[in-house]
Amino acid sequence: LNNSDIQRQGVMGADGPVRELGDSPADQAIAIAAADEEMAWHISHYNWNADAYQENEESTIWTMEFWSEDSVGEYEEWLAWAEVDLADGSVRDAYVPRELTAEEFQEGQMIAEALVLNDIAVQAAVGDISLWEYDTYYDRWDEAFYVSLWYGLDEIYVSVRLDEESRSYYVEQITDANVLEAAEQAELERNQAIELAWEAEGIWDVLQNYDDWTTYVENQGGSQYSVAFVTTDAELFYAIVDIESWTVLEAGSGS
Repeated sequence: LNNSDIQRQGVMGADGPVRELGDSPADQAIAIAAADEEMAWHISHYNWNADAYQENEESTIWTMEFWSEDSVGEYEEWLAWAEVDLADGSVRDAYVPRELTAEEFQEGQMIAEALVLNDIAVQAAVGDISLWEYDTYYDRWDEAFYVSLWYGLDEIYVSVRLDEESRSYYVEQITDANVLEAAEQAELERNQAIELAWEAEGIWDVLQNYDDWTTYVENQGGSQYSVAFVTTDAELFYAIVDIESWTVLEAGSGS
C-alpha cells in the first residue's frame, strides 16, 4: 500500500497524513496498519503521523505508534499502537483507544445506567437511590463507562466494563469520591506524570531503539514530578513535568 491507496480507502485525516508515505518497509507497515478498519476510522479524524521500528534487521515484525500533529507540525496527542507482519501483510495486534460513535455511546450509556441503578451494592452504598442525581461518560483510554452519582456533598463513581468473551457489561468497581485513598491518588498522579513525560520532545527518537526499560517517578514537590526511563546500566531519558499546568518543564536524553 502507498499513500494513494490510503487516500482511496478513506483513512486520511482532516488534511491527510502529515508526511508522504514511501515504499520503505517502515512506511509499508504504517500503511497496512492505517488501512485496518478500526484504525482507519480512528485516525481519519486527525492530521496524523506515525513511526515504525523492527525488533532487529532480520525481523518482519514492525511496531508503530500513531500520533496527531497541529498545523505547524507540533505533537498534539498519542493516538494508537499497532504491530504488523510484513511477511503476510497482517495486523498482528493493535491498541486503538478511539471515541465511541454517538450510537455506540447511547447504547452503552443506557446499559451502564440500568446496571448501576439496579445494582445491589450501589443501592447499599447510597441508600435511597431515587434521591441521587447521576451522569455518565466514557473513558476511551480505560475503555469503560463511568456513572457518577451525587447527593449533596456525597459522590460515588461506578465503572462499567464490557466483558470481551461474553460481550456483556458488568459493574466493575464502586469508588467513594470523598474517601479516595492516598495511595490511589498517588498512583493517579504517577500515571499522569508518565503520560505527560511521553509528550516531551525527542522521547520517541530515544526510546524507539530500546525494547526494555523501567520507569521511575518521584514527586519533586507539589504537582511537579521527575520521570526517568532507565535500563539496568543507563538512564535513557528524563523529564521534569508539572501535572497541574500539564507542562513539560525540562527533558532530555540521559547520560
